[in-house]
Amino acid sequence: EETQNILPLCLFTGMKQVVDVMKGERDTFTENEYPIPEIIHAGFMRLIHCILGALANIYLHNFEEAYKFSSGAVTFIADSETMLYEYSAPAIHIIVLSRLTTLTHNDQKRSKYVEELKETLEKMKKYDANMDKMWKCVVALGEVELLKTAAKKPSDRFQIIQAFEDVITIAHDHNFMTVAHLAGLELAAYEKSIGMDARFVQIHLQDSLRHAGYYGAHGYCELLRTLYSEDMSSALLMENSTTKSSGDANTANSTSMNRTTLPNQPIAAGMPNASQQSYSSQKKVNLEALFHSMLPLVVEETTATRVGVILSEQFLADAEENASASTYVLQYVYEAGEIQKVGKNLPISKIFSPIVNRVLRSHIPVVEEDMTDSELLALDQSDYFQKNACMSLMVQPIIYSSVVAGALYLENSQTPGIFNKLRQNALKTLISVSLHSFQFYSTLNASYARFLPKQFLELLDKGDVRNICTGDSVTRHCCVSFLDIRNFTGITEQLTAKGSMKFVNQFLEYLCPEIENNDGFIDKFIGDAVMSLFPNKVGSALKGVTGMIRALERLNADHYANKDPLRIGIGLHYGKLQFGTVGYANRLDATCIGDTVNTASLLEGLTKGFGAAIIVSQEYYDRFIEENGSVEMGNIKFNKLGEFVFRGRTVPCSLYEAYDTTWKEDPSPREELPQILRFFKTRMFEECEQLCSNLAAKYKDNNHILKFYEDTCAMYKDYIMDDSWNEAIPLSKDGTPKTLKFPLKTSATTTMPSIITKKIEPSDVDRPLTPSRGARIKWCDDEERYTVVEIDKEE
Repeated sequence: EETQNILPLCLFTGMKQVVDVMKGERDTFTENEYPIPEIIHAGFMRLIHCILGALANIYLHNFEEAYKFSSGAVTFIADSETMLYEYSAPAIHIIVLSRLTTLTHNDQKRSKYVEELKETLEKMKKYDANMDKMWKCVVALGEVELLKTAAKKPSDRFQIIQAFEDVITIAHDHNFMTVAHLAGLELAAYEKSIGMDARFVQIHLQDSLRHAGYYGAHGYCELLRTLYSEDMSSALLMENSTTKSSGDANTANSTSMNRTTLPNQPIAAGMPNASQQSYSSQKKVNLEALFHSMLPLVVEETTATRVGVILSEQFLADAEENASASTYVLQYVYEAGEIQKVGKNLPISKIFSPIVNRVLRSHIPVVEEDMTDSELLALDQSDYFQKNACMSLMVQPIIYSSVVAGALYLENSQTPGIFNKLRQNALKTLISVSLHSFQFYSTLNASYARFLPKQFLELLDKGDVRNICTGDSVTRHCCVSFLDIRNFTGITEQLTAKGSMKFVNQFLEYLCPEIENNDGFIDKFIGDAVMSLFPNKVGSALKGVTGMIRALERLNADHYANKDPLRIGIGLHYGKLQFGTVGYANRLDATCIGDTVNTASLLEGLTKGFGAAIIVSQEYYDRFIEENGSVEMGNIKFNKLGEFVFRGRTVPCSLYEAYDTTWKEDPSPREELPQILRFFKTRMFEECEQLCSNLAAKYKDNNHILKFYEDTCAMYKDYIMDDSWNEAIPLSKDGTPKTLKFPLKTSATTTMPSIITKKIEPSDVDRPLTPSRGARIKWCDDEERYTVVEIDKEE
């Protein structure tokens, strides 16, 4: 019982030592730091201690000591078979033995390690039926080591290199970075031993360091840099040249290997060969169209009979946000004058040789002028070259912004030696010039995007700002929001012109990112107002505008803690819009027009009078429910404000307040508003007026909607209404209620406008205003007032 209680603490202590070793904060692993050192002799803890000790010494690059621990792990007799016993113990021993067979210079010791490696592999293979791929990559590493020791023919070399790369890929895909890292070291050492180009060695050392850094083993990475400084020095020099333009990477073999600096932070899973740091900062880049258009020219310059374009998923036209930079697909094949789009459903290994994978990993071109007697045939497990009578081969990496974006695969089935130096340089120049041009116009578009949103280009189906013409337009449904700062005039009249500009920019700096973060974009700035568009989901629009309120709270807390807080109003509407360009040849602007824009602006104008931060229309509300199946989204809720008719319109529209229950705001009469609306709709105006008056004192800091209904009821209670009233409130330009067309209960002499000088009595009909006419009171819509009109005496 005592052992069971202390076991978790001992386990933590052992793991902490491994972590500190990886960080470089200690250089030993000992049982003396356990709460009870003798616990390492207590059955199961001994196995754990041996595994952790081996792992710690691997990260100390002390493989002789690691061997002592891993040997203890595999000789442990378990009471029952567990994952630690079946997989972890033999796996750690295989990893250690694999390194020792390379590092030791004693033939007798090497033979001993090889025999142990064979035995441990057999032991681990007993559990092959249930073995996860993560463990299989350890088995594969051990088998490559055995293959390496048994190699006799020069052609075996390519098979060994390919096997190492397969191990690295599998280990990386399953986040087994220790194996990926050590396999990289083994591969670099093997390539150096057989006299391969030093650049291969440098690249695989770099990859190995990246994998080592995945778990935060920064101290270990520094140790490796010291141990392999001679091999790494030229690679590090090349890394410093990555500020050169990406096109230079294809003009010479040496610069085609540009890589970013070795990271001090772990790389992300799924990117074994591309720098996460350099790539994550890029926006979505579409190289697909560029290389699609280049294919005929590539064939013309190189006389290839077949060309394949291999691109990373992140550089495709339909790339998703989470597309993998290390997943490559054969996108196009050009043959016999026709371009065939292949796409993601067909991995490149199913069409072309694993040589392509090698180029994508090493970043170094491969050229084989005569395939009839090439050592590369040993890599062709599918007999592709023989089936297609391939005579010459060339694979050129495509490097964009220091990242391997893909490769061009070229073959000729008619003539050996066709890809000579002249054609190799022609292809490199073609790729270089094309990428230079692409990068220039991408930068140009990025610069224009600060003034013309890139989403407008996408909506207009224009890939380049230069392609926009006057009159380009498209119609679609969209959410429109208008935002305005309340009392902006009062705030800025106390500031200088420069201070006003600084105030507005600071305000926008806080709020506008919420628009972009929620799939929207800014259409235009209108003084202190912001018009935004959300072309996709209406839920994103709601998240965006409520997020701006939270951003305003942060702004007030940071800069207006001891001042009157800033307040804003936002109107949100959903409807049909016309996106397009307006202007003339020398001055164009992109905008959107339609009643949807006007309505969103009108809604924003009502926010102050209604005391609401966000007002949404009935159309938006209905669309939100249709899309989300609910009237709520987390803490975001809706509250009906009533039915209204905007000035100049005849169709009533229900309006809603959108709010977040987590906002910091004054108490609001949201709970009482449904009762107010029931009184109002049933024409109980006096009761409604009284209720609003009573509540106004309770919510004195947020009683705008109460004042609105109190004033409206005070006016409406004097009307004699018939069934034509539709329960809607006509609004004037400033958002106040307009008078109705119904007659008043009180005397016309006292309540009619001043234009009426006397009450019209029935007897007045006998004294018509003209010899054959009588008179009556009539409401004139155009003039919005009562007037006197003539009628037939019979009426």
